[in-house]
Amino acid sequence: MEYEVFKVLTEEGACAERTLCLPDGLAFARWSNGDGEIEYHKPAHHTLSVYVEGGWDSWRLERGRPVQNGYPGAVCLFADGADSSWRLRAHFRFLHFYFRQADLARAAQQVWDAEPTAYEPEPNYFFRDPLLQQAVQLLQAGDWTDPAQRLGADHLAQWMLLHVAGNHTRRRGPLPDVRGRLSPAQAARVCEFVEAHLAETLSLQRLAATVQLSPYHFARLFRTTFGEPPYRYVQHRRMERARQCLERGDEKIVSIALNCGFSDHSQFTRAFRRHFGVSPSALRPGMVERRSAD
Repeated sequence: MEYEVFKVLTEEGACAERTLCLPDGLAFARWSNGDGEIEYHKPAHHTLSVYVEGGWDSWRLERGRPVQNGYPGAVCLFADGADSSWRLRAHFRFLHFYFRQADLARAAQQVWDAEPTAYEPEPNYFFRDPLLQQAVQLLQAGDWTDPAQRLGADHLAQWMLLHVAGNHTRRRGPLPDVRGRLSPAQAARVCEFVEAHLAETLSLQRLAATVQLSPYHFARLFRTTFGEPPYRYVQHRRMERARQCLERGDEKIVSIALNCGFSDHSQFTRAFRRHFGVSPSALRPGMVERRSAD
């Protein structure tokens, strides 16, 4: 992962329990850390940090002296180019969201059509933001190896970018109200694109680009049109294709998994069982006939 804060934590012995790199360069990491002192020196990216367990004995330092301490649910926004020093005296867990100013500026321009320099965050440490806490809880509950849930995490990442832009920069403002639906031609184009690319990694940005919308506007119009968010629709289409391939019985399960966007057999089996309540092998023609005879 090419983010300086991630590298510093790794070099200092922190444990990256889970990592998720999204197609457009955004990334998440859940960390576990304990005793030590850490310094971040002018990182070339932003980091949003949310404490998920412990943190009372995590202190921010100024001139070597502790000035603020953490707590469960605390949010810190490390702005690019800003130095910070930290002293840790007990084990705690936290989730990091890594993004660059270009990501934030692009998202703000697409949604508010505003000058991107107006959406530059400043460092802010140990504040409360219930919506960000809820987003982190959703992320933690997901399986980051599941392609559908990675697309869901990408959806959350795009929302978090806009939430930071609208609430934690110099220019603040509510997200626009999006009404209406995708046109029939737009809906058909998206469906055709999904069917043609089920074997690939699909991001919200990539799906939105098929109809020339921002991820924010696309996600809302898509849900109104199809009655479910994009990541769930894509998962349903992957599972339906897998079911059809299994019932034909002429393809290996590992090949079906790869053609439906899964990187390995076990990942596919878990997702398939969650969706259909049975293992992939249970839908093979011979197994279906045997179950019918029973």
